[in-house]
Amino acid sequence: MFKKLLFLLPFISVLVLLPALDGPLLLDDLIHLSPIQTWLAHRSDTFDLIFGNQSGPFGRPISILSFVVNALTTGDQIWPLKLTNLLLHLLTGLCLAKLFYRLFVRDVNLGANAQVASMAAASLWLILPQHIATVFYVIQRMTILSTLFAILACWTYVVARERIEGKQKNALYFLLGVPVLAILSILSKESGLLIPLFCLMIELIYFPPNANKARPKIIIWGFRLGVFVPGLLAAAYLAFNPGFVLNGYIDRPFTMPERATTQISVVADYFASTFYPMIRSAGIFNDDFPIVHKISLHETLLLLAGIALIAAAIRLRKYYPSFSAGIGLFFIGHLLESSIFSLEIYFSHRNYLPSIGLVLAAWGLIAGLLHRHPETTAAFKRLLPIAFAGLFMAYAFTSFSRAKLWSDNNALMAHAQIHHSSSSRMRADILLGALYSKRLDVALQQADIAMKTSTPNEKRTIQLWRILAYCYAQAPQPATELEALRNMPADRITLSASTALGYVSAAAEANACPGLDRKRLAELANQWATNTVQDSGSPLVWKTHIAIARLLASSGDLQAGFKQAHWAFIDSRYDFDAGVLALQLANSLEDRKQVENTVAQLIANETNYTELQRAQLQVLKKR
Repeated sequence: MFKKLLFLLPFISVLVLLPALDGPLLLDDLIHLSPIQTWLAHRSDTFDLIFGNQSGPFGRPISILSFVVNALTTGDQIWPLKLTNLLLHLLTGLCLAKLFYRLFVRDVNLGANAQVASMAAASLWLILPQHIATVFYVIQRMTILSTLFAILACWTYVVARERIEGKQKNALYFLLGVPVLAILSILSKESGLLIPLFCLMIELIYFPPNANKARPKIIIWGFRLGVFVPGLLAAAYLAFNPGFVLNGYIDRPFTMPERATTQISVVADYFASTFYPMIRSAGIFNDDFPIVHKISLHETLLLLAGIALIAAAIRLRKYYPSFSAGIGLFFIGHLLESSIFSLEIYFSHRNYLPSIGLVLAAWGLIAGLLHRHPETTAAFKRLLPIAFAGLFMAYAFTSFSRAKLWSDNNALMAHAQIHHSSSSRMRADILLGALYSKRLDVALQQADIAMKTSTPNEKRTIQLWRILAYCYAQAPQPATELEALRNMPADRITLSASTALGYVSAAAEANACPGLDRKRLAELANQWATNTVQDSGSPLVWKTHIAIARLLASSGDLQAGFKQAHWAFIDSRYDFDAGVLALQLANSLEDRKQVENTVAQLIANETNYTELQRAQLQVLKKR
């Protein structure tokens, strides 16, 4: 009876999570999905949409293609996007059960009960409350798809090794399937680059050589070409191009050493919250995770604990293979997003794939202890189904509660105000909501609260939102607001500041900012763009020049506006929108020479533009 119920658990997991289908789009969902909705209206630029987007170094075309399919079948509705994520999560769990089965069969501690154990482990992974933040954060379909292909690649590798070991046919075909699935994973999200290391971990632990059986040469050469050669090439590239890593920190409020040190606490948090659902990680806002500026006793102890865990996994690999493999998978899974790269500090979805390793380790450890202490096995065997059922029900209840939380944007915001009161992103969202509803009093109140816990760079952004609040409410702009902005020194232009300035310039263009001294604001913004530590080619800098151009043009100073737009056009390496703005201003100035030069530069870079932009350029050429 228990076994029959066990095979229903993955589907029960899906039912528990259904309430979250009613939830809203969150954070950068709209940024990534808006080009798809634009494409849906025109049905052009399909190739550029899928292969030319900037979602990551490789463009993530597989993930974008899945969103295109959603748009074609269900339009711009949100719940089908979330349902697709949920079904992909289920499929990932079912494939994980297949992989666990293959691995458990090779584990002396789990082999006798591999079928039941694999389904139980996969079901528990599916229902982990932590995954709500991946499955219902729509754009993190990229993470789900990458993980799905990674699991399939590992399963394919195990099948290929078993066939090589048994001298069966078609082993080579399965082996060749591994890089194909790895490429699909990488084109979904860059974390797929870790697949060769996952396969190496499986090889070392589950397929060890012995006196009678050497490791096959095809496997040795496969890892030389798939792990060591790419690893050396990547190390050489970073050694000769350190800016690939370091340049990203110019736009961040933390340094590389600070991020690396903070990740010790972050990875420990991921580890703990996998099995113990923490209230602080239940929502979407985690940008308030404290930056570690100098390593303390706390981080030192956590680091030593991690090293001890890795050492134990290496020491016990022969006796507790699944425990050792799981610990390895967890730490390997965090090598990219929790290392030196200039990503934001904390997101729960980064633990989606690594958490598989912790479930594997837990099963391997428990099974190993029971197998090696037979005197207690009989008693514990009777308790195990009850303990598992209790744990599954506890996780199901927690996941259901979180699904309800994620179904309501107001509930998410209320949770964030209690548990993440210092989150700048949360305050900005509430402030923007007040802006759109033209609630000036609420917007100013939220701005005042946010100012108390913000960094100098963040304060500038908040002050820009305050200015925008007056614009949206059509209220006269007090001179003190610009004066306060002038007295807020900052060393760089952040993404949020660039975005806020863009909103203010758009409102000023629409004559929606009574009393705003546009020239004075433009002068302030020009000082930011001139004095920033960032390179002039940074999108945050040249987009600031675009906003300045709009402010100056709306104030009547077309000549100065054109100069700013032209700088943006050149510094952006001929961005289409910056070029069109410069062209419009040159045309308004009746400067024929600048019109011709700008058109010539647009035409010279035509191949870099999308199909829709090229069509617009043809219209401009005719004019």
